[in-house]
Amino acid sequence: ARRADVDAFAAQVFNCYVAARIRAGHFEDDLRGDVQTRLGVPGGREARPVATGPSLGGGHEGPAAASPSGIFEAEALAPVGSAAAALMDARRGGRRAARLHCADLRVMQGADGVLLNFSLPDGCDPRALVREFTKPGDR
Repeated sequence: ARRADVDAFAAQVFNCYVAARIRAGHFEDDLRGDVQTRLGVPGGREARPVATGPSLGGGHEGPAAASPSGIFEAEALAPVGSAAAALMDARRGGRRAARLHCADLRVMQGADGVLLNFSLPDGCDPRALVREFTKPGDR
């Protein structure tokens, strides 16, 4: 259970980082210094570069500290404080794509409710996209 709790906390930190980018108006923008990865959808267009966010843990490498991206990330993660430092010994870190465009998304009425049809790059969790449709709140 400890490992699941640590991974869940790291995922929450990542989600807070992405939410901070959205609030600051930087979700669609690439900040100078962003660490990027390339994502592509199987059978689709070529992979394209996208900004990444922190998946905290040992070996985690962020953007250059003095870059606009590094400054933004440090400010976004500041509320986590020393709790983030505890992740460094508890799990292996890295970077995750901070945004994902789902160009082939189709939403249809099914016999038992709503049916979502979409493609994601390898390694992406489809539950994360589905959760965006099931969150309570103003929509």
